[in-house]
Amino acid sequence: MRFKSIINKYGLAIVLALISAITSCLSFFPNLIKNEILKYLLPLFFLLGFILEVIRVVVNENKPVNISLDSKEELRKVIKQDTQKTVQTYSNEIKEEVKKSNKEKLNRYDSTELLVNLIKNNYISIKEVEKILPNEQFISVFCYPAGGPTIPKDARSSRLYPELFSDLGFVRLGANFFIIPERNLLPKELREIDVLTSHIQEGIIIYSNEEWKNNLIKINSTGHKIMYRNWKNKENPLKYDFLIYKINMAELKHVFVKESSFTNDFLKELASVADIRAIRLNEADKASIKDFILKSSLNILILDLYKKEKDKILSLEKKFKEKLGVNTFCDYASEKEKDIAKILKTKFDDISSKKYAKLIFKRSEKYKEELLKLGII
Repeated sequence: MRFKSIINKYGLAIVLALISAITSCLSFFPNLIKNEILKYLLPLFFLLGFILEVIRVVVNENKPVNISLDSKEELRKVIKQDTQKTVQTYSNEIKEEVKKSNKEKLNRYDSTELLVNLIKNNYISIKEVEKILPNEQFISVFCYPAGGPTIPKDARSSRLYPELFSDLGFVRLGANFFIIPERNLLPKELREIDVLTSHIQEGIIIYSNEEWKNNLIKINSTGHKIMYRNWKNKENPLKYDFLIYKINMAELKHVFVKESSFTNDFLKELASVADIRAIRLNEADKASIKDFILKSSLNILILDLYKKEKDKILSLEKKFKEKLGVNTFCDYASEKEKDIAKILKTKFDDISSKKYAKLIFKRSEKYKEELLKLGII
């Protein structure tokens, strides 16, 4: 191994020394070779040595360095961090804090699917929802990754900072813009701009360090050896700017051409802070919503389930109608959970059947209440 490292480090010098020695020896034997030929051999040998050295460097450049577990740990120490926290521990801390105080938020979210679907299907205009939220405060963050060194495309790792905002419950609109209704931001202390700013700044440092470490590992694994050696001992160069501000709903307008490209998550956030009783609908709108209810299937009650479970439940819809006499998704609130579970047992085990029966019953009951508030039923 030591001989190999010497060759890698001093290869060019060794090749040139050998060429020099050979040409010197030849000069002592003028009778064996003409001096005229020797004059051309010397530069030829030098050129040959240079070509061999270039080949050696290129081969080594494209040969990744094997990073052992120990050296990965060393790499983490090399990257200068302002904190000993990792992305995982920091993310877990956020989720734990949110979990402690999100019961009220979850209760509001529980009834958003119906309103979101009514908005999405144009039965309720988003403008009508915005009208009843004039005093609602929103917190927005524009985060700009200001750049760093140019990293080859094949060596770039994924951006991690969006996870920080996702854990806090922010909705991502576009690449770098995040928004959340103030009352949905938990814990409540974060609603103070100074506290939120410090929290995000600390998080950005942690996520940025993790991202730079991932970049270095990927730079090495994709064969950019010289780049890896040049950067591995340098401080994390990634830069971020972020702008945080509060805005009143009266000064926030959502407009679009043809159709909205924002995700349903944005509608969910609006719906979660809207008092559905304050929405004013004309008789034509009410008639359209009634028609929507009649056409809607059990699917509206189980939208958040995985496709596999959802498909199994929907395959039983005909049995629900035959055995329980349900016609719309509101009718499940009038049935007993045990009767719903009994039908579900043909596709699920006992525990899952009871769990999904409870979900269907509770959500149907909740949606029925919301439709009563709207004056639909």
